[in-house]
Amino acid sequence: MYTIEIFLPLETSERKPVTHLSIEKIAAVLAEKFGGSSSLTIGRLTKDWKDGHAVWADQVATIKVMAAKLDVDWWCEYRGQLAAEFDDEEIAIRISCCQRRKRN
Repeated sequence: MYTIEIFLPLETSERKPVTHLSIEKIAAVLAEKFGGSSSLTIGRLTKDWKDGHAVWADQVATIKVMAAKLDVDWWCEYRGQLAAEFDDEEIAIRISCCQRRKRN
């Protein structure tokens, strides 16, 4: 079992706001494909560049889904679609392996 978290920007690269409808549409697509999704809007997320000279803040929403199998090709393609839709260089996706614990 896998938990997949998608971090979506709330502004485009030109600082135009992304509507909540856009986030809800993606949550609905993922809910249809995986049987459910949850979303959370996070305030400001600060990122540091590797050289330490530039610091910038970004606002993001996170959508989480759980999947029994991980289709890496599908996620790579979907990530590219999201980057184009949100006018962003790259969409961050975090994948974690997890187990369901059976009840006695």
